Amino acid sequence: MSKATEPTANLRLAEALRGQHPHWKREGKLTAERQLASDKGTRRPDLLLRHSSLTAPIGIETEFTPAATVEQEAQARLGLRLDGAIHPIEQCFAVKLDASLVANDQDDEWADALTRAKYEFCLYLRREGAPPERWPARGWITGSLSVFAQSLECATLSPSLLAQGMDWLQDGVRTAADALAAGDMPHVLDRLGSVLKQEAGAQTTRMAVAIIANALNFHLSIATTHDIATLEQMRDSSQVHRPMHTGEIVREWERILREINYWPIFRIAVDLLLPIPEPAASRLLTILADTAERLAGIGVTSLHDMSGRMLQQLIADRKFLATFYTQPLSAALLAELAISRIPLDGVEAGTYLRLRVGDFACGTGTLISAAYQALLARYRRTGRDDRDLHQGMMEYVLYALDVMPVATHLTASQLASAHPGVTFNRTQIHTMEYGVNTETQKPMIGSLELLDGESKPSLFHTHEQIRGDADAPRKGAAWVSLTPGTLDLAIMNPPFTRPTNHEATDKPVPSFAGFDTSAVEQTLMKDRLAALRCGLAQPVGHGNAGLASNFIDIAEFFLKKEQGTLALVLPLTFLQGSSWRAARELLVRHYVAITVLSLAQSVDRCWSADTNMAEVMVLATRASTKPANA
Repeated sequence: MSKATEPTANLRLAEALRGQHPHWKREGKLTAERQLASDKGTRRPDLLLRHSSLTAPIGIETEFTPAATVEQEAQARLGLRLDGAIHPIEQCFAVKLDASLVANDQDDEWADALTRAKYEFCLYLRREGAPPERWPARGWITGSLSVFAQSLECATLSPSLLAQGMDWLQDGVRTAADALAAGDMPHVLDRLGSVLKQEAGAQTTRMAVAIIANALNFHLSIATTHDIATLEQMRDSSQVHRPMHTGEIVREWERILREINYWPIFRIAVDLLLPIPEPAASRLLTILADTAERLAGIGVTSLHDMSGRMLQQLIADRKFLATFYTQPLSAALLAELAISRIPLDGVEAGTYLRLRVGDFACGTGTLISAAYQALLARYRRTGRDDRDLHQGMMEYVLYALDVMPVATHLTASQLASAHPGVTFNRTQIHTMEYGVNTETQKPMIGSLELLDGESKPSLFHTHEQIRGDADAPRKGAAWVSLTPGTLDLAIMNPPFTRPTNHEATDKPVPSFAGFDTSAVEQTLMKDRLAALRCGLAQPVGHGNAGLASNFIDIAEFFLKKEQGTLALVLPLTFLQGSSWRAARELLVRHYVAITVLSLAQSVDRCWSADTNMAEVMVLATRASTKPANA
């Protein structure tokens, strides 16, 4: 019997990988065994993935097991500059092909053989002035074709371009915010604080500027798919430095809201721009437009996760709102593990659109965005285009709630950026009321208000639309309506602060001290939580455990009682703390397949950024009747 050659295997592998991602099916995106001239002679990668013309291509080197030289070959491809590519190869996979593939000599055998095969692989990353970085540091990742395709997807963003983009975005926001603050306009800064529902100050100003910057970035990401003016077209060509003006931007954004939508992204940005006088607004917009166009030049305008990372440095009262940022790698791990538990019978779009996924403390949207990406990847692996899911997922599947308008804005941006060109008519992204309502004088405690089982109003333009038809909901018409027992996945990194004053602070109730609530308001909000807790049959929330335990109550309230998945980031004290006993007992009584993950280091055992607190990931699956041996 004749044996397959490595070039034949590479061509077949490329064909199989194209079936794992609709984007890779396009001409020239994923190629194999193509002779390309380069700055290193005729040396070429076995396979090459060109994710974008603006990002660095990814190399893939393969050898049949035992693959004695595949790692050296992969390292040798780093830095290779191929014809037609702007950037050299920065990342290259070394892949050990299953030795059983050598026996394939018939065309119709390859597809099944490559699907059944197990792959061992590692990734090398180029570093200037240093040896290549290997992932994993030791050993090999082993998995199916789908697992390798997922890893290949994760590598499509150039680490160096992301770092460069982060620097540019931070510098642009900082420069624009400083220019605005230097204008000596305290009444304007007060208005910005009013829009964001918090006190004026340096951090509030930067948060406002970050939202406007993010809206400009998103504008650029949809300009190629919609009939809207580009930033370049809106510049004032009558002046040498071609400034931006408020009127042009606001008119275009209002038109987007009226004719296309994207309400959660552009409505709050317009509301922040309008109070700023034209000379100051023009300076701010010009700085941020320059930044957005620089980011577009390296292909990262749609990566709103950058804004999320930056935003955490700007939030003034994050200790009391506990809006610590879940690190992207942590979010991806928790999301992948959680989505793998969701039973999806069949591969039709309708199966996915009947799901309900919720994060009741979404922050900047890192966790729910990771869950969404994991769902889309799972759908792509069936050979279908996940673009077809996007509108329905945005309108019906993904529930993201927070008390901060800036948080829901960033969450909407991250979720929408999965397919920026696909519009949607509504979202389930809501800013929840927090503090004592000035009209009713009733205390409101954000997402936890949903524990009474009633629909709640959504604030600050996170849901409404103003499209032309007469039946479209108007400003103030948005409500959060989620039926108990219908959520397939509750994924959260809830706030850890405690209602009891064990914190090193002068705040009487630290967990309700956000937005500068008064001592009286904090007490009323604490009492409101106690009343909601009394309405539950078996609550696990405990004052000494902190608000995170109350968010377990809301997850339990809304999860399906059969196969609902719980995925949480919690403080390490969850494992042994006496105040967490009821939460642990809830899992023991009603959940199966309980998994707890922690980091092994003696320090920095956190899944979140900047908490300086040891944390664990907790995953569990709800069961209406739990097996005796579970």
